[in-house]
Amino acid sequence: MTRLRIPRALVAVGCLLLLLLASALDAQTLSSMERERGRTMLRQVRAQIEANFYDAGFNGLNLDARAAHADSIIRHATSLGEMFAAIAALTMEMEDSHTFFVPPWQTTEVIYGWDMTIVGDSAFVSEVEPRSDAERAGVRVGDRVLLVNGHVPTRGNLWSMWYVFRALRPQPGLRVVMRAPGGEPRQLDLAAQVRQRFRVIDLTRPGGGHDIHTLIREAQNEADEMRPRFARVGDVLVWKLPSFEASEEQVRQGLRRARESRALVLDLRGNGGGSVSLLLSLLGGMSADSMVVGMQRERRRQVPMVARGAGANAFTGELVVLVDSRSASAAEIAARTVQLTGRGVVLGDRTAGAVSRGRMVPLRMGAERVVMFGVLVTDARLLMRDGADLEGVGVLPDTLILPTAEQLAAGEDPVLAAALTRLGQPTNPAAAGALLPGN
Repeated sequence: MTRLRIPRALVAVGCLLLLLLASALDAQTLSSMERERGRTMLRQVRAQIEANFYDAGFNGLNLDARAAHADSIIRHATSLGEMFAAIAALTMEMEDSHTFFVPPWQTTEVIYGWDMTIVGDSAFVSEVEPRSDAERAGVRVGDRVLLVNGHVPTRGNLWSMWYVFRALRPQPGLRVVMRAPGGEPRQLDLAAQVRQRFRVIDLTRPGGGHDIHTLIREAQNEADEMRPRFARVGDVLVWKLPSFEASEEQVRQGLRRARESRALVLDLRGNGGGSVSLLLSLLGGMSADSMVVGMQRERRRQVPMVARGAGANAFTGELVVLVDSRSASAAEIAARTVQLTGRGVVLGDRTAGAVSRGRMVPLRMGAERVVMFGVLVTDARLLMRDGADLEGVGVLPDTLILPTAEQLAAGEDPVLAAALTRLGQPTNPAAAGALLPGN
């Protein structure tokens, strides 16, 4: 299935990737066999980019020269992190949100116990796990994050930071500088929970494929978090759609509920994208007539993206769409289409600007003992119906509404409150924050 998705809103990385890796802690050493495996990974990743990237000119990158440079780094690498960084840097230099290296299964899993997001142009703590070192250190939602391992988190590098710290070279802890609302900056060394796991996925090991069962459980937990949620305020339906990885039936259910309501607030905040077919089903379900959403520019052809109208079954009530800096890919396309067609209004923060179409290519080495990795490759760029490309730009809401640090800390939601008030259901930020906790 074709997908438009980007984990945690990837944006351009630049040289920060290598700077972060240079300062990371890693005591591993590599054997000549491991280096050769790294070179094999690099060759496979490079081959997929060469075959599938939408632009035969590779966005102006000299792919041969950059691949040779990465190979040289791998030949002299002293750690797995350094080796993976060389491969990752090649993909990042493509300067496209949906092209990046997915490294192999790591020997350790780190759980940092907290997360952050961008509001406007600043980073704030968005989640703190109970009983984590972050909670014990007094980290709270709404704290502004000033530095992480010496680097200022921004819209342009937040995804790359987590990419390094979670995927390429997990850390036993992070040194951060934070400031609570109304407080002074404080430096904290926040330890992560480190769990050992298998270096390879071994389907033949005694125990009946424990590795695969672990992967299934983790995927199920993520799926539970991605389930659509609903709330009703008077005759207004609030539909939280965390991902376009939902099922067709879940989208149909949401549209049915919307048709029973006078107005709809479609909350796409934190939605990183997903299935193109679900995107088109949603847009088509909110319009009686079919519409051209945009044009997908592939390497050898251009393909129109068309949402088929629902006719008399369409939801035709008032519509407000909510977005934030984590709204990416299909979520951005949905929001911009609503603006361009005049179907409704968009409130919130500027979106991620990550709207290419990515093709995930799973790769592997070995037979019975399998090392799995992969690469996401942009195989199409989308031009919206007005001819504009949102990649690297994002969607600017009709009304920019940014929660303050104090509102984040209190769990208030001024964006949803503004949407409900606009639709005739006056609501204050505190009451709006209690409708769908966790936004």
